[in-house]
Amino acid sequence: ATVHWVAVKHPSAGEDEIIERIYGWNPRKRQFSERQIGIALRTLADKGWLKAPPAREKPRPSPSHAARDAETQLGFGADWDDETSF
Repeated sequence: ATVHWVAVKHPSAGEDEIIERIYGWNPRKRQFSERQIGIALRTLADKGWLKAPPAREKPRPSPSHAARDAETQLGFGADWDDETSF
């Protein structure tokens, strides 16, 4: 509901701005990852609740790859499985 409300109230906002607005709403909203918010935006658009999913202004590294890189640097992650990382 939060993602839909922000996207409807700010129709010209891109995905990054929508994420910033959601995170600025209150600290509790940070429980949702940027990935989850992006999925919600695409799902709302696919279901016809939004005209189109907002574009991402800045490319960001995939959280699973960032985590894998960090674990590799620490000597972990030899058996990392992207399918099980969230």
